[in-house]
Amino acid sequence: MQRRNAGKVLVVYTLEPWDHALTYLRYRAPAEMLGWKVLNGRTGEVVHFDLIRESDLVLIQRVFPHWRAAYQRVVEEARSLRKPVIYEIDDLLIALPSDHPCVDWYRPALEDILIGSMQADRVVVSSKSLRQIFSIFNQDTQLWPAYLPDNMWRLREIKPSNGKSLRIGYMGGITHVPDLDSIVPVLNRLVEEWNDRIELHFWGCKPSGQLKGNVFVHYIEEKIDYREFIATFSEAQADIWIAPLQDSIFNRCKSSIKYWEYAAVGGAGVFSNLEPYREIVESEQNGFLAADRQDWYAILTRLITDSALRSSIARNAGKTLERYGRMSLHLKEWEEIYTTARSKADLIHPRSPIQEAFLRFAEQLRERSEEKEGVIRRLGGELESQKQHIQQLELRSRYLDAVLNSRSWRLIQSVGKIRRLLFGWPEVSRD
Repeated sequence: MQRRNAGKVLVVYTLEPWDHALTYLRYRAPAEMLGWKVLNGRTGEVVHFDLIRESDLVLIQRVFPHWRAAYQRVVEEARSLRKPVIYEIDDLLIALPSDHPCVDWYRPALEDILIGSMQADRVVVSSKSLRQIFSIFNQDTQLWPAYLPDNMWRLREIKPSNGKSLRIGYMGGITHVPDLDSIVPVLNRLVEEWNDRIELHFWGCKPSGQLKGNVFVHYIEEKIDYREFIATFSEAQADIWIAPLQDSIFNRCKSSIKYWEYAAVGGAGVFSNLEPYREIVESEQNGFLAADRQDWYAILTRLITDSALRSSIARNAGKTLERYGRMSLHLKEWEEIYTTARSKADLIHPRSPIQEAFLRFAEQLRERSEEKEGVIRRLGGELESQKQHIQQLELRSRYLDAVLNSRSWRLIQSVGKIRRLLFGWPEVSRD
């Protein structure tokens, strides 16, 4: 029997690459598994507003509201057609740590993120901590955690890595370099104690600090097609996987997707003792939680020396994935969130007074930033005009120097001297 909501059409406005992990994990994979049609509302610099009319729902993701004019038109078109607008975000981008590699890139979009969340009919987030925070800005904030799209992954048999040395592995993007740096002293201490009996393998990025021993870096492009990432990482092998996170409100709001990805490829996982992993990891059963460097050292040492424990942890992580982490188990929840969203275009007071105040606050931040951008553009134009004027003066100066040093000018000067001698004319200064 055909599903009641089969054939729904979702148009998405995002600045993320269309084949990026975020697009598959947050909407493409679940929508396509349900038989929905997903439309890309942007091609390069072109935004396709006409697709709103063809769609049942409008999804705005992460920092798309920073394209202010395009975003506002999308919202207005959706409102006029009574199409629900859903805002989706999976990171606390409004509270990035100061050492986050992308903090300068996201800073100009902070007020736009707030406006996007507050103007939406519904907000969808990936963690309980995110829901708690974004509920302040939009009372209709729904949770849909990150799950592994099992229609794209091939879950393999759990087995130890090949080779004489034990592998400690990590997978993640360049934004996690500060997190990795936090346990470099632990990794170096282990290498000093175990020498060539352990190897350090990094997929995607490695610590910026100096590492000792056998270090292997497996290149995974940061913006790689998610299917290509799966094809590469699903073949990765490690006896122990690590997932360090520095304690910050940003990291406490992250999803638990790394646990599911590690469980899919096998190996015993050690994770920072923070919210993304606390609800999944049963310590010493399907993984370990480490609170500080002392914990990291003790747990990793224990796993290095106990192969039976490593195998048990890996098998249990795989069972946890099978029971709770496969996306196909949670499609009904995703479908419910998206199909019950309703346009608030006709509501007179869709927000609480506090939310109205936050919205006006964000709008004023945007107005101020636009004023500053206008001043910067004006000053930039004036600076460019001054540069052109200076270049013209320099050209004139070089031209005059060329004339004054030319043979013709020297000839004129010689003739002038002769005339002064013959007729007593006064000398004319070059200045």
